[in-house]
Amino acid sequence: MAGTHRIGVFVPTSGPAGIWGPSCRASAELACAEINAAAGGDTVFRLRFVDAGSQPAAVARRAADLIAARRIDSIVGMHTSDVRDALAAAVGRRVPYIYTPLHEGSAPDNVCCLGATPERQLLPALNWLSARYRLRRWYFVGNDYVWPRVSHALAARAMARQGGEVVGSAYVDFDETATDTGRFDAILERIEKRRPDAVLLSLIGQDSVLFNRAFHAAGLARSILRFSCAIEENMLLAMGAAATDGVFVSAGYFAALDTPRNGAFRERYHSMFADRAPALNDLGQSIYEGMARLAVQVTRNRRIAAGVRSDAGFRGLPVYLAEAHGFDFRIVRQLAR
Repeated sequence: MAGTHRIGVFVPTSGPAGIWGPSCRASAELACAEINAAAGGDTVFRLRFVDAGSQPAAVARRAADLIAARRIDSIVGMHTSDVRDALAAAVGRRVPYIYTPLHEGSAPDNVCCLGATPERQLLPALNWLSARYRLRRWYFVGNDYVWPRVSHALAARAMARQGGEVVGSAYVDFDETATDTGRFDAILERIEKRRPDAVLLSLIGQDSVLFNRAFHAAGLARSILRFSCAIEENMLLAMGAAATDGVFVSAGYFAALDTPRNGAFRERYHSMFADRAPALNDLGQSIYEGMARLAVQVTRNRRIAAGVRSDAGFRGLPVYLAEAHGFDFRIVRQLAR
């Protein structure tokens, strides 16, 4: 008789990161269907979606309650790293916990992190962009939590070694209700006065959408390049085509990747969801990779291990640099193999 394994899929469906939720959910549902088909009936996987877009302590309490009630047997999460750290403390080693997105390079030792670190994603892109476009003066903008702070500190040290400089920085709290670009007026005024060559942008979800709309409306995009590791296809749609001019992004996955694996993945994804399909993107697709990793861990069935990003399994995943063109990305180069 087949056993049942219940995966708690912790993804944001509210707050600034909620814009990522539909893509994450769809990728998890596709992965679950494919894993169950490949597992041959020995283990049946079921999904329980949990909103990871609220306060970290609230998400952690929800996880602890579900584990205590034996309603989930594992966690696959795509959410901010402050939520990750709260979850890790609450979960301990009671269930496996796989964290799928990019991250700052350190995490609690009971978490299996799959995403790219700054050494593979952020720093190579900064180096290439600085050389290609002669960018020396940078301004940093991010949400006020661990990933932007740690990533920006690494970037500042790397720039100093190469003769660049950080001419200013600003950090903003998450605002679950913000819809007005005016909250960024003061930051944009400081950017205009400091006259950087480029902005390193580490805002999350809707906060980044609002900032980029305001940046474009202020006329700054004509002379200042923007670079981010956390802008994806849904956000281009929300920003509006005009506001994406001059935006570069590095990530481990883009829907536009022209590879046989991604072509087959896109076909399966759109066959399953048809006109209801949310946009494919790096953060959502990382859930698919995490689900495959978990299934192998639980079943020891290597037939499930084929992800989309690489033939090398979960080691040495590639990272790409892309430029936004309207509502799409065009791949510029591969940064890491």
